[in-house]
Amino acid sequence: FNPLAIAVVVVGQTPLVSAGCVVAGQMCFDRRRTWLGATLWAVAFVKPHLALPLVPLAWYLGGWKRAAILVVVVAALNLIGATLAGGSPLYLKDYLDYLPTAHKTVLY
Repeated sequence: FNPLAIAVVVVGQTPLVSAGCVVAGQMCFDRRRTWLGATLWAVAFVKPHLALPLVPLAWYLGGWKRAAILVVVVAALNLIGATLAGGSPLYLKDYLDYLPTAHKTVLY
């Protein structure tokens, strides 16, 4: 644990952690540990607007199967998170329904 990395994560900044997970995931892909690599790459989807380019990158580097596994892992982790947060996987649907109205209430 690097104290600088912990200080960055404490204030809510995740690019350092995301980049580290992408690099570690690529190392796992190189060693034929596909599911572990996809799980590490899925950590970057905490900020999906930054992580969406990982799907075409996974396709380019490893073919459609790697991209499909990444999408499956991201979806599964989101369903697990929704179940833990709301008590049901359907909580994810409620959250997605809430997003369009909540986004408009943010004042810049």
